[in-house]
Amino acid sequence: MKKILLAYVILTSYVSAQSLLHCLGAEESHYAKQKYTGPNYRLNQLMIEEISSLSDLKVIPRVYKKICQDKSNYPSLLLLENLIHPKERLFQTSKNQFIEKSSLETIKENSGRLLITYLSYLQTVAKTPKCIEKEIPEIIPLYSRYRYLEDIVDPKDMNGSYNEIKAIFSKLKHADKILERCSQRATKNN
Repeated sequence: MKKILLAYVILTSYVSAQSLLHCLGAEESHYAKQKYTGPNYRLNQLMIEEISSLSDLKVIPRVYKKICQDKSNYPSLLLLENLIHPKERLFQTSKNQFIEKSSLETIKENSGRLLITYLSYLQTVAKTPKCIEKEIPEIIPLYSRYRYLEDIVDPKDMNGSYNEIKAIFSKLKHADKILERCSQRATKNN
């Protein structure tokens, strides 16, 4: 009995990236039922595209729980936040998974660009210009780094400090409220 239990624990200690794809797929299904095609849907599509190349990697259970079992946030946004964190380990890798490791490193390096893309999607649906920058002033230095330093700075350094990124994501978790305030501002100005 102990051997069976030990084997079960070892075999289930990591969740496959496929499970992460199922989680993102469930989020996509939720958007489809609502006929929603806004910024969060578009981020979900980007995350599915990025993670699909990592299907052979095992997601660390703690990370899976943080991303997929938090009902108060969007899994795609939580995944992006974890990808952009410089020291966050998302997957268990083995020495012979060179291609997957390389793909993961590329995704992590591009995570700042994915964040900029998501912020652009948000601004597109905001009712006033520069509303997202007003609501999340921490993105202004991020935009500047990507605009002016992308060709000369190591991609790992482009995102800024972890505290800056953490502040951005803490506000992005309430993107709907931000967009609502943008709408209210637009109504006041008219």
